[in-house]
Amino acid sequence: IFELQHGHYRKVEIRKEYPMYIKVKFLKNGEPHGGEYTYKSTFPVRVGQEVLLPGGGNGVVTEINVPEESVAAFADKVKEIEDVVEESRQ
Repeated sequence: IFELQHGHYRKVEIRKEYPMYIKVKFLKNGEPHGGEYTYKSTFPVRVGQEVLLPGGGNGVVTEINVPEESVAAFADKVKEIEDVVEESRQ
C-alpha cells in the first residue's frame, strides 16, 4: 500500500511542474526568427535551449513557466515539444 501511495504522491508532485507551457521561436539558419509560439513541455527546459518541435523543426526556448491563464483559450490546441537538442561539445 505504501508503494502505491508513494507512487501516487510522486505523480502529483510531477504534475505540479509538468507539463508547463513555454514560448519558442523557430530557428532559421541557426538564428531565432519570427514571433513566439506556445508549446507544452513535459520535461525541464531552460531559456536559450534548442528544442525539437513537432514536425521536425527546431526552435529556441524564449520563456518558461508561461501562466496557464494566458493560454486557456487555446490550451487544447497547444502542441508538445519532442525533445531537447543536444548541445554541441567544444
